[in-house]
Amino acid sequence: SFALEITISEDKYFVNNHEISFDELKTKIDGLETGAVIKINDENSTLKAFNAVKDYLDEKKIAYNVSDR
Repeated sequence: SFALEITISEDKYFVNNHEISFDELKTKIDGLETGAVIKINDENSTLKAFNAVKDYLDEKKIAYNVSDR
């Protein structure tokens, strides 16, 4: 099971089917416990939006799985 599931659709971010800003997403990521794994659902995301999340998770050393829907 994943600590957080993020869906990136074009340039928008969704958690639990609610659109949130990138800053709100970073706050949620920062609140996760050590060792948490995140699931990223890529729904035709823009490269910029996808890389923003990926780079932030890499910077925080948080594991993630990516699935294309």
